[in-house]
Amino acid sequence: VAMGSPGAALTIAADPYKWSGNGVFDFIISDCVSSSIFRGTVTLASGVYSVSHSTGAGGDGNATANFPSSVLYDSKAMLMPLEWKYFYVATRTGAKTPSLYMDSYNGNTPPSSQEIVSNVENMLVHYGEDTSTSTAPTMQADTWRTTAGAVADWSRVVAVRVGLMMVTSDATAGIEVTQTTPTLLGQSYTVPTGTGNVIRKEFSTTIVLRNRVLPR
Repeated sequence: VAMGSPGAALTIAADPYKWSGNGVFDFIISDCVSSSIFRGTVTLASGVYSVSHSTGAGGDGNATANFPSSVLYDSKAMLMPLEWKYFYVATRTGAKTPSLYMDSYNGNTPPSSQEIVSNVENMLVHYGEDTSTSTAPTMQADTWRTTAGAVADWSRVVAVRVGLMMVTSDATAGIEVTQTTPTLLGQSYTVPTGTGNVIRKEFSTTIVLRNRVLPR
């Protein structure tokens, strides 16, 4: 149902995620032209599911309860839970080597940590930025930024490159193994002190961000 005013509650036809009665959620609403992130509550009254939008996502209270007056979502808009996943490297108590962990959030349940891959010594992410000066962006990765702080314009980041440095769990490298200075995503890699004579191998992949590149 189309919104009548910027402060009007959203109306959805069904509640497939079972939001109603289950507390406050962080949401994303989008009509493929405009999008809003907000925190709200789903209620059911007289067979109608109503979604409030009282504060900004995360409940920090800094965002207005109203959407911009120029954005009144209609029945074509989609309402989704705000979901994210966070990856990091950490060492579990008693483990010999670090592992890759993932924290996930579904819009309502507090983030939970999960160990997903063992023997991951380090993770590195590079950001492919379109730095063309033409009037129309080429939407190609002209420059690879090696840190998030080096990105000049996040709206022009069209791809990410992820590298993992894997290690053996024990010092298995023998005298017949030639020692070399490893690299990770083309950068010099500093081996952690006290890691012993382990064998390392780099794994990497490049991911194109959806809706960020031009059709070929």
